[in-house]
Amino acid sequence: MPQKKENLRKTRRIATPVALTAIALALAACGGGSTETPSAATPDAGLNSLPRAVTLSGVAASGAPMAGATIKVFDATGATVCDTTAGTDGSYRCELGASPKAPFVMQAEIGDIKLMSAFGEAKSGTVNITPITHLIAATLAADGNPDTLIANLSGGSAFTPETLQTALAKVTEALKPLTDALGATIDPISGSFQADGTGYDKVLDALQVSVRPNGESSNIEVTVKTMPTSEDAAPVSISFQSNASTIPPLPQSIDLGDVGATNVQTSIADFLARATECFALPTAERVSNGQAQDSEVIAEACRSMFSDNDPSTFLSNGQRIAPNQSFAGLFRDGGTGIRFDNGVFAFFRVNGDWVVSYKITDTQGNVTPEQIVLRNENGTLRAIGNQYQYNAAVRPIVQLRDHLNQPEASSLSTGYNISIANRVDGQGNPVFDRVLVTTPRGNTLVYRPTSGLSYLVIDRGGVSGPPTLSGTPLVRLAGKLVNPGLSMHPADVDTSLFYADRNVFTEEAIRAIPDQSVWKLAFFHAGNTGATPDVVQTYRTTTRAMTLAEASQVKWVTLTADSRAAIQQESSATGNLMFSDPPDSQQPQYAYLEGDGGTGLWTVPSGALAPTGATLYGRAPSVNNTIGARYNDSVSFPASARRATIRCSAQSVGDQHCAPDPLRDQYATGSMFNLIELYARDARQTDVSAMFALYRLTIQPQ
Repeated sequence: MPQKKENLRKTRRIATPVALTAIALALAACGGGSTETPSAATPDAGLNSLPRAVTLSGVAASGAPMAGATIKVFDATGATVCDTTAGTDGSYRCELGASPKAPFVMQAEIGDIKLMSAFGEAKSGTVNITPITHLIAATLAADGNPDTLIANLSGGSAFTPETLQTALAKVTEALKPLTDALGATIDPISGSFQADGTGYDKVLDALQVSVRPNGESSNIEVTVKTMPTSEDAAPVSISFQSNASTIPPLPQSIDLGDVGATNVQTSIADFLARATECFALPTAERVSNGQAQDSEVIAEACRSMFSDNDPSTFLSNGQRIAPNQSFAGLFRDGGTGIRFDNGVFAFFRVNGDWVVSYKITDTQGNVTPEQIVLRNENGTLRAIGNQYQYNAAVRPIVQLRDHLNQPEASSLSTGYNISIANRVDGQGNPVFDRVLVTTPRGNTLVYRPTSGLSYLVIDRGGVSGPPTLSGTPLVRLAGKLVNPGLSMHPADVDTSLFYADRNVFTEEAIRAIPDQSVWKLAFFHAGNTGATPDVVQTYRTTTRAMTLAEASQVKWVTLTADSRAAIQQESSATGNLMFSDPPDSQQPQYAYLEGDGGTGLWTVPSGALAPTGATLYGRAPSVNNTIGARYNDSVSFPASARRATIRCSAQSVGDQHCAPDPLRDQYATGSMFNLIELYARDARQTDVSAMFALYRLTIQPQ
């Protein structure tokens, strides 16, 4: 935004919408026991014709008990006839009164997880709400979206007891090889089970269910969390459409590893309880010297979190346990009192280590999804990390690119974010010459460092061509312009974007990508021009990239109207915003992402994920009419935030976008930015990115 004379600080204000519907659910395990509950007043034999009170009860679980979830029951008219809260074990109970109108739809919701279930008759009984009942609901919904079952009720297209039984039978038969192997063949909807890591609870532990609505049906994938035979072993899974007449069955032979022999849910809960116990201690009891670099973890409750009770054994993507690396909250007062919960087993690594998804809740109630590698040591899970030397990750990404000054260029894309940190040595020189990324299809992408960016970018020249750096780490599989009246491909509109072969990655081809696909990253150090990499790291995703139809169902954060108008007004002439003043210790030249008077710049509509980070993209000052090098700067913040401040951070030798010392965290005069990103990450580790572009493009007429 333009600076106002009366302001005491130099500002560049921005607002960005980033939020996402939790479309794909990583589902596995747990619950609580429930049995059919008779009405409070059972009529005697002479009064059988009188209306009877109906009570529904059961378990809500989504990989862990949905403790505290909001449970709602909707009757045949679509009206809410019960609104209650699940207990700590996920159990719930709903009194519907006498003669309620069947059929019923049940909904359990907590955070970004929402599961549905269905019940066909007006009688008391058990109705569980789990990933499997959610899958059944998808096969019942007219458009394959379990959420629309509620609208189907009031719209006259509700399911019947007969269609419900047909759907139940199809799903039960498809899962039979697994339920038989675990000796847990109960009715997924009306059967009783306990959250004790045995019986049917093991079935939930062993499965990951993805239901992805696309507007017409849902793309469904069921993956069994087997022990892989190699790093790149294909997952054991089945895929089908929600409206399919038959469902392919799981294979008969399944190696469940620790899932079959271990109490998965209680093991994960025990680890998270120990982590919560550790962070409940005052900082001075947890560590020896606060945030000092020589500070060590001293509390036994904290040391017990790690392999061999030794924090020094932990290594994850190049980070150890330290004040400025992994588990940094251990070393500062702000970490005191955070909670670790909602643990879900994601998959095994080939060495038998567990990958576990969980959530961190801070003292303000902000929730952050995370993943960690744990090792089973004589029945106790302890943190070990992936033991990788370099910081990298592979995650699906869905991105809305909103061109504020050129709406016709706005686009939606889906693909993968290959995030490889641009590591530098003590003199600021890049450590890597290149990284070769092998995709699940066996194709090879080349990534290289560039001076001002914190990540490696795709080299369009590939393995054999001369280096041609793209400026992006994103491998976009598919995209479209937001304006439905424009048929051009986004890659033809904005040539800076990198798209894979658009003729290959059709909707059908993307649907065929397994959730648990494997990517290999081969690191070549600077000076290594040979064919043998110095380090190889392998990554398995927990969900695939969305199809375009699935991405179109995502809900996004929005800029406030005032913020949008102000940014457009200031940037429309140049296509950027510039830091035009000199750095100042009293009035720091930071990027203040806020509205006038310190108000929020973005809002989060219902159903959207709140952003937890922001990134500024721009260029260093021009020199002798030569445009400056690219840079990116980021900041993290709680999901409750609606504004943020980004400070300058020089990446490497030759990066000139920051001011000289001693004001190194301020922007240099003449630095500018033309792209703002607000991003979030869902429980399945999908990145959700809302980009706000200020620059203009030359668009050829169609």
